[in-house]
Amino acid sequence: MDSREQLGATTTALLDERDDLALVFAEISGQFFHDAAARHPERVINVGTASSCSSAPEEGWPSVASDR
Repeated sequence: MDSREQLGATTTALLDERDDLALVFAEISGQFFHDAAARHPERVINVGTASSCSSAPEEGWPSVASDR
């Protein structure tokens, strides 16, 4: 297991153990977090890629600014 795979496994294990954790990642890292996303979809957030970013949030996704 290389270091990136280990990061995915460790992160998933931590999400399993602690309800107060969340994971926010960029699309390029998504291949390492499939298990985490499947087990904790409400706490694993893929922010996509720079080319997919826009000034308005996607429909159905909460705006971070609106939560403050």
